[in-house]
Amino acid sequence: MGKYIKGDVNLSMLYLKEIPEILNGIDIDGSLILSGNGLTTLNNFPELVTENIDLVRNPLISLKGIKQNFITTLKVGGKFPDFEGCPPNVTRLTCVGNIRLTSLKHMPTNISEIKIMAGSLKSLEHLTQNQRCTYTLMDCRIKSLVGLPNRCRALNVAFNDFEDFTGAPEIVDGTFNCGHNPIVSLKGFPKQADIVVIHNFMNDYQTYIKYAKKTIDELEQLADIKKTLKGKKLAEKLNASVIVTGEVLGQRPMSQMRKSMELEESMSGLSGKILRPLSALKLDETAYEKEGIVDRSKLLGIEGRQRQIQMKMASPSQPVVHGLYQCKVSE
Repeated sequence: MGKYIKGDVNLSMLYLKEIPEILNGIDIDGSLILSGNGLTTLNNFPELVTENIDLVRNPLISLKGIKQNFITTLKVGGKFPDFEGCPPNVTRLTCVGNIRLTSLKHMPTNISEIKIMAGSLKSLEHLTQNQRCTYTLMDCRIKSLVGLPNRCRALNVAFNDFEDFTGAPEIVDGTFNCGHNPIVSLKGFPKQADIVVIHNFMNDYQTYIKYAKKTIDELEQLADIKKTLKGKKLAEKLNASVIVTGEVLGQRPMSQMRKSMELEESMSGLSGKILRPLSALKLDETAYEKEGIVDRSKLLGIEGRQRQIQMKMASPSQPVVHGLYQCKVSE
């Protein structure tokens, strides 16, 4: 009988450059956690792992070396171009932060959950086709949805680069998130979905729109993708010289990320013309600051989900010492 470990093995965040040789040939009856190290290869990989493998936040150049095939959940990150070496029986696959991922070749065929976040996919060719699968393909630079199955359990393709829905499933049984894409047409939009999340700053879609399996015809009545922001229209109507929002960078993971803020400006024709005083010091200068209309030194640099600073500012017992409300706007 070979060497055997009962229980999970956690070697995360140890700055390992390679898997310890002591694990070579070991059977692990549990999970193996090697996240947050400096692994580039999988030499010395255990002979057997019965549960999950976590390899995220490693600069892996290949998945070759995983010897066993009992695991069902695999989490990886790195610099590998495709999934060669991925065990064929994996049913839940997560790949995070691999901007070198350009192909879905060698992806296991029996997958029920796919999560790929941050990649450089040229296409969805070789994507596993499974009507009971949940697909998350976020921030992958996808320019087309061709390659998806005609039906799936749920689909998240937010933060990509496609302009219409050609290739999208006809039916999404759960949530369909297609937010933060440069949509110019609803061509190919699913005929049926439980919940649709469409958040594009080039139009007046709401962030979360619930549909009880509504059709594309009903969607067309609810959205006009050629409309610009209501705020822009109001500013023009009032002849306002400055457009200000209370957004905080990173406070809301979908709508207040840097990329979505940039998209908001470009799609509304307001590039460099939306002032966010609470996070201004973390963002590029606006036209108002460059022209001297607003004093940048009086603005804040809040970032993240915490709200301690805002609560302190709003407290009547804590007067605002910072010059946020002292921004001078020229006549």
